[in-house]
Amino acid sequence: MKKLATLVGIVSLMVSSQAMAAFQTTEGTMEVGGAAAFTVGDAMVLNVSPTVGYFIMDNVEVMAGFSLAMDLDNEITNIGFAAGGMYYMDMDMFILKTGVAVNGFIPDGGDMMLGLDIPVHALFPMNDHVALVTGATVGLGDLTGTMTVLVPIGYLGVQAHF
Repeated sequence: MKKLATLVGIVSLMVSSQAMAAFQTTEGTMEVGGAAAFTVGDAMVLNVSPTVGYFIMDNVEVMAGFSLAMDLDNEITNIGFAAGGMYYMDMDMFILKTGVAVNGFIPDGGDMMLGLDIPVHALFPMNDHVALVTGATVGLGDLTGTMTVLVPIGYLGVQAHF
């Protein structure tokens, strides 16, 4: 039984390594993805954010995104958008994705505010084109007024590269 478990573990690592080696982050690749994240603090907030991107060179992506943040405690919904650049690094067991994005968001009944997002995500490729994404995005909110730092928990998403 131990030998079978060891064999299954080795084969899993080999398949995962093959998927990462072939996962597409090359120039000309397009990305479509999305994620959901929870922020817990003064209120519980669910954020849903689809993204689209294009690799302008190997491992370097320009991206745009939309977000819908729903404050579940206060029944407030904020709409946002983001644009930025991401860098992908193969770390053998996963692919690290980090970068910076400028975001704008419109609080329910308020004026637009600007912010800055710094994602630190781990991609776990399922095959050459699809990966599960987890991690955190540090958000520096409202750069035009009182700055706040938000680190959502429970970040989970999926990305497709083609």
